[in-house]
Amino acid sequence: MLVPLPSHRDVFYRRSVDRGATFGPEIQLDPGLLRRDAFLILRLRVEPPRVAVAWLETRSGGARRQVQLARSSDGGASFGPAARIGDYDPARHDCGHLALGLFGGVVHVAWSDNRSGRQQMYVASSPDFGATWRADQQLGGAGGQHAEIAGGSRGDAGIAFQTNPVSGRNRAVIAYTTDAGATWSRPVTLSGTTTGTRPGHATYNALYRNYLACWTTPRTFVGGIRPAQAEARGFAPGPASSLLGGRAILHFSDTWEWDGTDWAPLLTATEPGARAEHAATYDNAAGRIVVHGGTSRTASRWVDTWVLDSTPPARASRYGLGCAGAGGTISLGPFGNPRLGSTSFALDLASARPSAPGALWLALGPGSLPIGGCTLLVDPVTLAVAIGFATNTSGFAAIPIPVPAEPALLGVALFAQGVVVDATGLLGAVLSNGVRVDFGE
Repeated sequence: MLVPLPSHRDVFYRRSVDRGATFGPEIQLDPGLLRRDAFLILRLRVEPPRVAVAWLETRSGGARRQVQLARSSDGGASFGPAARIGDYDPARHDCGHLALGLFGGVVHVAWSDNRSGRQQMYVASSPDFGATWRADQQLGGAGGQHAEIAGGSRGDAGIAFQTNPVSGRNRAVIAYTTDAGATWSRPVTLSGTTTGTRPGHATYNALYRNYLACWTTPRTFVGGIRPAQAEARGFAPGPASSLLGGRAILHFSDTWEWDGTDWAPLLTATEPGARAEHAATYDNAAGRIVVHGGTSRTASRWVDTWVLDSTPPARASRYGLGCAGAGGTISLGPFGNPRLGSTSFALDLASARPSAPGALWLALGPGSLPIGGCTLLVDPVTLAVAIGFATNTSGFAAIPIPVPAEPALLGVALFAQGVVVDATGLLGAVLSNGVRVDFGE
């Protein structure tokens, strides 16, 4: 996990290697260069082990504000020097409307500039994670701003943004590439031309190679987002998508689902508080929609995160207790969702002896056998797999468990427990609590 920290003159970051439990010290990106206004817009994209950070800055003596990008190939442990991707005139428009995409090692940076005499959207692309850059391209349409980038790992990417072909009236459009940014389409119109039209979010479905773009208009309405106010346009048929929340002026908390033909309300047991200007994305690995932050009706900021699972639940839950060792009471917990086809599901082991070898046991049944002051919580008779690992210097280990896209696994349960070599244990080792893993969709 990497958190960028903009200051008045510089950009710093802090890094976590235990999924946010602890963070290292602040580190300055590209130190020694005088900047100001680096805090205006800051964008971070992560595609392990690649990390990209983009921001806007004015360097001493420069009239045009620069678009800068720093990159890391080791998960944020170190960054190379920042590279100047482009620039624009802040006297004409102050914020630059910066957007950043990172898909399969391909980097796209989009921003607004008035070099042609009117504000337009430009994009620069790198097919090799910033080693080389193609010349920036103008995407067409007057008044390019409020960009969102979505894409996949096969060279596909789309940039949804706002244009205003008629003074004071806006239109939502999307331009896309299928060759890693070598060429871009002319903007495809998504909405009619109305006052205040503004893109909200854009996402990409890698399976169907299509896009979903959402936007808002300032029409007066009662209730949640309606099809007339939030519309979708895809380039190919795809699965249902969901949309939550409000817009820049009105705030709502209901959720609507697009089935490829129409919008319909989606009833949920709980719902986030009414909000607008929140961040939302679809987690392809976990098969769920994630919503974070936004503003409330009282203009205060939300700092919560909500997850919408619309498929039969794939679950992972703890049971039993771990025993104490050199690092404390050892614990085992799930990371992500054991959904069929998931490559990101893992079990996290924490509070163990630092820099110690261990193993993760997976069995077809639970157990309850006292052993060496601990309890064996998996059935030794049905023990199927033992996965070796080593804890880091904080006593933490992330054990990946990729789930095959095999329908026969639906409904299958596995029972997991970690064991770590530790001289403080009666038998020279300590055991964690158990985790039951139920595979689903």
